[in-house]
Amino acid sequence: MDPIDTSTWKPGFRTGMLLPLRGMSALRQQRRAWPWLVVPMVLQLTLIVASIVLALRFGADLSASVEEAAAASSWLSWASGFLAVVSRILLSALLFVVFMVPTFSLTTMLASPAYDRISLLMERSTTAMAGVDDEPFSWRLFATDVGLGITHSLLALILYAALAVPLLVGALIPWPGAIVMSALGYLVSGFFAVRDAIDYSLSRERMAFGAKLRLLWKYRSTTLGMAASCVLLYLFPPLTLLTLPACVAGASLWYVRLKQLEPTTERPLLQAP
Repeated sequence: MDPIDTSTWKPGFRTGMLLPLRGMSALRQQRRAWPWLVVPMVLQLTLIVASIVLALRFGADLSASVEEAAAASSWLSWASGFLAVVSRILLSALLFVVFMVPTFSLTTMLASPAYDRISLLMERSTTAMAGVDDEPFSWRLFATDVGLGITHSLLALILYAALAVPLLVGALIPWPGAIVMSALGYLVSGFFAVRDAIDYSLSRERMAFGAKLRLLWKYRSTTLGMAASCVLLYLFPPLTLLTLPACVAGASLWYVRLKQLEPTTERPLLQAP
């Protein structure tokens, strides 16, 4: 495949929206990455099926609570039927998206070597890093990187739970909670999904957990654009299984661009061969 030129990519919401699609296109062309997709996709399929079952199961219970609240409110009783349909759809979709982050986190932890290799192949497919040699393998560094990645993923899950639980509770309010909190829930879930996707590139820099979040927030328009794209792809059944690989690939390509925008780091990644 021809090297991918990321030098013209400008930070922004539109760029973020396009990143998973660019990642999908790069994966299609980078055949060396295909064997590394087998185990992660089988694992992710299992977790996605579990997410669907849980979302439908708990979504029905939560929507029933909203229906009861609507029926008990005189000013909402006339719309209780409509709210029942809307709340069932929104809450089931929100729960499915909320389960997306643990699904991504578990997949990225359990299939870490495979996704790390995919991320590296994506970075090496760019014009900026086509001639950069891989870091010499070391079991000590490998163990350190795996441990750091798992630790940061667990920290992210704790932080995500602290944000997601209040949003789920707020989504039980018939109006406007079901819509407002669901929208916020989608964005928060998407943000942490992007964190999981770009974590491989950031971890190779040995970045601290807080530094990773600050970098994502500094380019928040791009991060939120990619978050929105990840959620939309995840909610579209034919592409659900491809969402995480596409996001990992797109995030890896974007990180190469970030290295051009942020040239001064303690451990520069873009070096002459």
